[in-house]
Amino acid sequence: MVLDSNISTRPLGLVAKNFNSYWDTLGGPKMGVSLSLRQTLAFRNALRESLRKLGIEDFQTRTGYTFEFGQRVLRELDATIGSESATD
Repeated sequence: MVLDSNISTRPLGLVAKNFNSYWDTLGGPKMGVSLSLRQTLAFRNALRESLRKLGIEDFQTRTGYTFEFGQRVLRELDATIGSESATD
């Protein structure tokens, strides 16, 4: 997948907050994360393709997370990216 080279690489505070929230839910160690729009798009695209190609059964088997959780994260990333793009 090729990303548009004109995409901003500035950190997305809201995305980092959402990611930290997901990380806390998963029981990960406390840490700060800052993702650029490009990184966020790459993460979202990888998650979307993983959900699409693996399907309900294989997604959980391979990732350890439910398919529904993956879909919820994807929806939240889509909403965050959409709201961030609207402010550029």
